[in-house]
Parts: sequence; structure tokens; C-alpha cells
Amino acid sequence: MGEYLSPGVYSEFIEPIAPIEPVSTSTAAMIGVSERGPENVPILVGAPGEFERWFGSILPIDDYRDPFDARRAHCYLPHAVQGFFANGGKRCATNRNSRNCCGVPVTRRERHPGTA
Repeated sequence: MGEYLSPGVYSEFIEPIAPIEPVSTSTAAMIGVSERGPENVPILVGAPGEFERWFGSILPIDDYRDPFDARRAHCYLPHAVQGFFANGGKRCATNRNSRNCCGVPVTRRERHPGTA
């Protein structure tokens, strides 16, 4: 039973039912726009070089700006994967998506329309 300290206030220690088990943080899943690779198929990669072989490298931000909001860009998946492995990550399930959050297809824009 609890210890009564004053009217209506008491403290009681409750034993935890089970200890909280630690979980691994070396595996992650990331979804985003990449240069190439299979769409909507998760690929398990184990190193930044393997990510580049499947999905390509860093994307130019000016080519992947959101057409509705110039402050947003859809090109950060390679940066996120690179940072994950730089901070000790071991495995990353990566899924390429070619649509933004509103369902609009994300494509690389030409810097100078009309030129090849």
C-alpha cells in the first residue's frame, strides 16, 4: 500500500511487469526519389556503393524542385542513405518512388526548356 504524505496525496512504487528489451537501430527503411532503379520494389542495400549501383548518386537540387513550391525539392534520398551509413547503419531497405506526397509524378526538369 502507498505511503500517505498528506490528505489526498500518496506515493506508491509499482514493479514493472517486464524490462524493456533493447532493439537494433542498424536497419532502416527509406522511400524517395532516385536517379534510377526499380520502382516500388524494396531493395536491401548494405553499403553506400551498393546504393549507388542500384539507385544512382546525389541528385541536382535544381532539377528536382517541386513545381508547386520552389522551396521544396524531391532529391534527398541519396543524402539520407549516405548519412545513415556514415552514422553506423548496416542495412537499409530502399524503395524508389517517382511521385511526391500529393501523387504528382516527379520528373527531372530541363534547365533550359527546348534544348536537348
